[in-house]
Amino acid sequence: TTRLTPRWAVGATGGAGGDAGGGSGAAGDDGMGETFECPSCFCDFEIDEGYSLHCGHLMCLECWGDYVNTEVETKKRQCWSSECPTATCTQLLSSVEFERFATEANLAQYR
Repeated sequence: TTRLTPRWAVGATGGAGGDAGGGSGAAGDDGMGETFECPSCFCDFEIDEGYSLHCGHLMCLECWGDYVNTEVETKKRQCWSSECPTATCTQLLSSVEFERFATEANLAQYR
């Protein structure tokens, strides 16, 4: 499946996604075949291939990796104030998301 450029990445330098294994933010591990369309790349994924903050806005693991790494690369130390990529959502990312999705090089910048 060809991925479209996410809306939040237009004009930004995206990074490769980090290790995006399962975790507390993984949505519906008991999804049993349920799918969702990632609002960033518009591809379909199994529910367990998605992640959301406490706000519940679900996005695929690869897009989360791209988003978190772009935030670190463009905002540097101010990445701590990054919010959910959903347009009107103000839910802040926590250190959990940075540790889960950032590349090792970007994680070193974040720390």
